[in-house]
Amino acid sequence: MSHGRVNRPPYEMGQSMTISSPQDLSLWIHWMIRGVALDLVEQYNRDCDGFMSKDLFQWLHLVDKENLKDGSEKSLILRKLLKVVSIDELEKFSKDSIDEKAPDSGLVLQDIVSEIGRRIGFEIEHGKYRQCPYDGIWKTSDSGGRTIVLEVKKNTTYQIDIEKLEKARKDIVNDRGEKPETVCGLIVIGHGKTDFVEAQIRGSKSAWSMRLITIQKLFHLLKLLHHEIEDPQIAEKIRSILYPTEYTKLDPIIDLLFQTTAEMSSFRDIDAESSKQNTTEDSSKGDIPKGGRGKGTK
Repeated sequence: MSHGRVNRPPYEMGQSMTISSPQDLSLWIHWMIRGVALDLVEQYNRDCDGFMSKDLFQWLHLVDKENLKDGSEKSLILRKLLKVVSIDELEKFSKDSIDEKAPDSGLVLQDIVSEIGRRIGFEIEHGKYRQCPYDGIWKTSDSGGRTIVLEVKKNTTYQIDIEKLEKARKDIVNDRGEKPETVCGLIVIGHGKTDFVEAQIRGSKSAWSMRLITIQKLFHLLKLLHHEIEDPQIAEKIRSILYPTEYTKLDPIIDLLFQTTAEMSSFRDIDAESSKQNTTEDSSKGDIPKGGRGKGTK
């Protein structure tokens, strides 16, 4: 089969899909027929490396060239995919979304942030893609029950409406019968300087009910909880970093640092002991024949 580039209805003018393998051709035919929506999880499981070598938005365009809509098949397929990829792959998708200029790239980032929240340990409620004062809700039973109201922004190019998010927080308090002190706002920024947004929060009435975090540091928090922490009490304390807290007394921060360090040290000790045991077992099996591991092995 000859290789070449085949034009497709672009999500951004001037782009095209490279047909370089039978698999790419079959995907192209599938997209042209459009009898059923492309199952991205199936494609990912079939060839993970090949899947990740392509841009997330190229795959989403193969599912449906239209923008994301609430309750659409494209939305369901995207959220299904986000649940099965690794943390590093999820982080790559977030970078794709931040760099992408497609109209719905911010909506994809919104779903990615919700998936981060789920993996951190929250029960998530997706916000609507459009005409909604918030981008998602995270809930947890930590500390007797906490709720986080999300605002997700790709960058800080445009001014963020702090008052809109604060009104959404208060509406959730009133409509759902929550205690005001248990509901807070969290602004997640894709990239860009945050000084102005921080000043906005500090100078508003939301100074004690709202916090800001970059998506890079949110991924750091996720990786810490996923790879290093097993104690649910320590995990709960780490999640509490996302809640607005006034630290006049610094003891709670020192406790968290001490407990987290102790937990990570215990894992390293276990890994070192396991590695030492494996080395001992390998040496007891005798020398491996020069040039390979023995007959019948690869």
